[in-house]
Amino acid sequence: ADRDQRKLNLGYAVIRNAVCELAQVDEEALGESYMRHSDVGDVIEEVLQGHTHPQPTSLPEVHQTFVRVYEQRTVKKKTEALRELLDRLTPREAKYIGKILTGDLRIGLRAGLVEEGIAKAFSAPLADVSWASMLTGDLGEVALLARRGALRSAQLRLMHPLQFMLASPEEDAAAIMRRVGGEAWVEDKYDGIRGQLHKEGDRVVLYSRDLNEVTAAFPEVVAAAGAVPHDVLLDGELLAYKDGAVLPFFELQHRLGRKVVSAQLLAEVPVIFVAFDVLYLDGRNLLTEPLRERRRLLEGLDLPSPFMLAYLIRALDAAELDRIFDGARQRNNEGLMVKDPESHYTPGRRGLGWLKLKKALATLDVVVTGVEVGHGKRKNVLSDYTFDRLFQVDHATGLWTLPLGPARSRARSRVRRDHGIGAAQLRLRAALSADQADPDGQNGARHRHAGERGPNAPRLHERARAAGGAGPGLGGDRQPRLRRGAVAGDHDQGDREDDDAARDHEAGVDRLTDEDGAQDDGDDRVDIGVGRHQ
Repeated sequence: ADRDQRKLNLGYAVIRNAVCELAQVDEEALGESYMRHSDVGDVIEEVLQGHTHPQPTSLPEVHQTFVRVYEQRTVKKKTEALRELLDRLTPREAKYIGKILTGDLRIGLRAGLVEEGIAKAFSAPLADVSWASMLTGDLGEVALLARRGALRSAQLRLMHPLQFMLASPEEDAAAIMRRVGGEAWVEDKYDGIRGQLHKEGDRVVLYSRDLNEVTAAFPEVVAAAGAVPHDVLLDGELLAYKDGAVLPFFELQHRLGRKVVSAQLLAEVPVIFVAFDVLYLDGRNLLTEPLRERRRLLEGLDLPSPFMLAYLIRALDAAELDRIFDGARQRNNEGLMVKDPESHYTPGRRGLGWLKLKKALATLDVVVTGVEVGHGKRKNVLSDYTFDRLFQVDHATGLWTLPLGPARSRARSRVRRDHGIGAAQLRLRAALSADQADPDGQNGARHRHAGERGPNAPRLHERARAAGGAGPGLGGDRQPRLRRGAVAGDHDQGDREDDDAARDHEAGVDRLTDEDGAQDDGDDRVDIGVGRHQ
């Protein structure tokens, strides 16, 4: 059976309204609670104390409420359904309903540990559990198979999203060549969103990296895939592409989360699917085939436009790999994907068969103009920063420099005027490559701390959110400004998510605003290499 891809389309406004109505409090009280807890579930538990009428409620009844919420088409009706459910629960139970609805029900348990638990619970070989988990991408289904002693019956199924294979980061070309051996297959690391395309008969479905269905947002890709005379599963990257060049990621954001794409938007932001792997072909599971064979089969598909194949270059030593990296950066691509041509496809795993070459970028001094308290595991630290720049461009070199004398004073005055932070200036070093810089130096920059956005040093983005802007909490604009003497907190390295995953997750959001951008939105277009073997 297909995975249930239905979405509640229930935002924070519905949760906020339901809780406020039930507890008979206003948004300000909710915001004050959020400032104390930085966790939506804890807010719900606190605010609903003494305001619900608990009754025995089963999981099927909770499920039926979720179905009812899904079926409603207005905020008012969704709010009514949720309020009725919360009223039947204790505040502690309501807390966990809130966590489920917001996706914050995390306990820090990795999938590998769950697989070990399943193997131990049902006396099954761990290798069989892991293999079934890779094929199904569903630990619940794996547990049921293990209980029935049927792990080896697990199969790769179309229209059932597969976990994506991940790449391990590496900054040194020599180390990469040692890991992959004497031959490396190299592709540009594109700045789009990861996409998985399933085609079976006349049906075509697209999934994003977080396994959400995004078919409706890319109708031109779906239409072209329908003409492919094969049942197939492709792994690739969705990119905004026009007039022979890749558009900045900011442009692609206009396509994300849409249920209907207008003809005007199709013309303004056309999209291509850059395929770099085939995992299933006409009934044949290709996961255990070497990449060399999978690429040969991919090239034989003769995919129509707007499909393209990832441009592939062979490197035989570290010096050659460094030269290829420099070329990718000149094309404004993020870096390189380096692959062992003999590697198998391991869904959901980050092994050494695929490596990601991204080197440290230039550093800049910035001033923090706003900060928000984190939530979840980061609830007690400052977690979301708004930056502004105290820089000028050296037009002779194209590099950013810190203004001197009167120019520096003018920059500081601008920051004080625009953000009202007075002398509370906290200077940080933030990563930004010269080709991503705003040549006018007038825009602020927003960065989500590495604990939420990825393992790299802070990245600057051109669009800024004003200090004190609404965050993920229920309290709207009641997020804190940076105060004098505030210190930016750091987070445990082990808790840092991959930067690409954070960006790809945005594909599942119903609508995105400029402030959610993960890339410069300037006019410079990005060149791309697409094609076959070189």
